[in-house]
Amino acid sequence: MRRIPSLLAFGKVDGLMELLGSLIDERPEFTCDTGLYPLVGAMCEGLAIPNLVDEAVEPRHPKAKLSFGVLVKALVMNILDRRTPLVHVENSYAHLDCEVLFGPGVTASDLNDDRLGDTLEALSEIDLRQLYSRIALRALDIH
Repeated sequence: MRRIPSLLAFGKVDGLMELLGSLIDERPEFTCDTGLYPLVGAMCEGLAIPNLVDEAVEPRHPKAKLSFGVLVKALVMNILDRRTPLVHVENSYAHLDCEVLFGPGVTASDLNDDRLGDTLEALSEIDLRQLYSRIALRALDIH
């Protein structure tokens, strides 16, 4: 708060307001509300959650486009942002750029409830405490 009076005293507010005005005039033509998805996605990648999941579960079906690790990342992102029912997760990604979040060629339809259900089934067959421990240790290493 002390900076504002000092700017007023030296006549720099007009220049600041002019700069802010020019920034407002240069707004991008298209904006997209991505919610928390990019932030949570980056955190998942930083913690290596997709890789750790892929190491822990059986390999995916050869025809499957996405690994179980990437699908877990999609579930985590959805739970932390909007927490939609499994059947609607695909719809929650429809307005987002899935290629940016998950990799080249990925679309919202790749995150359908059948694949997400397969992912939950694969997770039920592993020791989740061990997976959680590996993720927690990774977080400690980073911190």
